Amino acid sequence: MQAWQRRFLSQHQLNRDYLSVATKLARCVLAKIDTSPRFPIIGINGPQGSGKSTLADYLCQFLENERMMSVGVVSIDDYYLSKSQRFILSETEHPLFNTRGVPGTHEVSRGIQDFTAFKQGKAIALPRFDKSIDDRIEDLPFKTFDVLIFEGWCVGIKPETQSRLAENTNAFETTFDADGTFRRCINHHLSCEYQEWFQFIDYLLFLKIESFDSILEWRLQQETQLFDIKGKGMSAQQISQFIQFFERLTRWGQYSLEDNADLQVNVDKQHKMTLACKAYRDRQ
Repeated sequence: MQAWQRRFLSQHQLNRDYLSVATKLARCVLAKIDTSPRFPIIGINGPQGSGKSTLADYLCQFLENERMMSVGVVSIDDYYLSKSQRFILSETEHPLFNTRGVPGTHEVSRGIQDFTAFKQGKAIALPRFDKSIDDRIEDLPFKTFDVLIFEGWCVGIKPETQSRLAENTNAFETTFDADGTFRRCINHHLSCEYQEWFQFIDYLLFLKIESFDSILEWRLQQETQLFDIKGKGMSAQQISQFIQFFERLTRWGQYSLEDNADLQVNVDKQHKMTLACKAYRDRQ
């Protein structure tokens, strides 16, 4: 075990078992990077609390320490529109867009601009979003990177089929979107500008979870940690309601990405990872 790996385990409070699968994943990613054009973008998709941010950090540290690469890490959450921008969107498009989360509530044009500049070898200032205040904060300083890791709950997801849009997924949709207007609006955004954004991804990792029910427990853990750090956060009831915004596309992603991702990682309720049988394949 390398010194940087010991620090990583300590920082994330993990046992050394994490390293066996994470290192295999990192080597798969490295193999892809070695055969890709310069300035590759690695995508990581996973539901809330599934461990995608931790995995992104491990991949970052692996590439920095084993290959001396400069690696940038950004979440799709960091591209959320500001409060004021979402308020305008809720007034012009649909009231439910006032709540951050679904496609339509990100500044996709900024993401495309950043990724285009990265692919050209230019310095970029990655954005940051503070969930404790539900708003954008100051960007990171401009910097050039060799590799960019892009993680998020809906990263790489393709639009839903029309037949899936016809049925309500949960109590939230039954109450607030019974006619399907909001979900169709989300799907429109996902089918247009988001697909243009996701085309920049060279290699997509997909975290497949055992059960959607685990998300509430994981999200509660995240919110507790956020409260300890920031002194602010959502209650259990607020979290339960909040994740219903994400449920439709989370379930769709868990189904559809089995065929569309380049590498699948199975994650159990205790966050133990295992590589799927077809762990590494070239996208068609």
